[in-house]
Amino acid sequence: MRTVCKIVAAFVVAALLAGPSGAQDKTRVGMAGLMGPGGLVLNSSVQKELKLSDEQIEKAKKVSGEILEKAKDDFAKLKDATPEERADIFKKIADDGHKALADVLKPEQAKRLKQLETQVRGLRDPNTAKALKLSDEQTDKLKKINEEAGEKTKEIIKDNKGDREKIMEKMTALRKETQEKHVGILTDDQKKQWKEMAGEPFEIKFELPKKE
Repeated sequence: MRTVCKIVAAFVVAALLAGPSGAQDKTRVGMAGLMGPGGLVLNSSVQKELKLSDEQIEKAKKVSGEILEKAKDDFAKLKDATPEERADIFKKIADDGHKALADVLKPEQAKRLKQLETQVRGLRDPNTAKALKLSDEQTDKLKKINEEAGEKTKEIIKDNKGDREKIMEKMTALRKETQEKHVGILTDDQKKQWKEMAGEPFEIKFELPKKE
């Protein structure tokens, strides 16, 4: 498991240990490895939620490593991408990941993995925001929420530089807080659609590879 997770860690550790300059973009790139299907399926709490068998977990490790290795160039492009380009990149990474895992997961497991991905990315995912047909006013509110989250991200990294576990803990709490604000700007109909897309709420326990 540790060997495969190094592929994710290559992005995440660089983000977590980065200085405050450009921290928001670097962290976005790093966290993308954890939040996509290839990273999520490696997470032990996700594996339990999907009820993966030992055989499926072993297959998922191999496939996930291939997914994340293949997506390295795409992850790198996120830093300088426009919002429109970023949406296309995230969609490509997610689509490739789910396609690669199709032979490993049962249909109901694949569906739940997509729901968990929607939950963890929230309206940060431009494709989810697009599906919900946000108004101009909602889009402006979303931008403000994300900008505030970006500033908090910089503060977390600056104040806890070098402490990966502490940063991950605070980033997880920030992600949850930000998602609640995202859902708060939605209309009742949009919240209903969001619930259908995200499924039952589940708190994913993000992990970092242990140091060797």
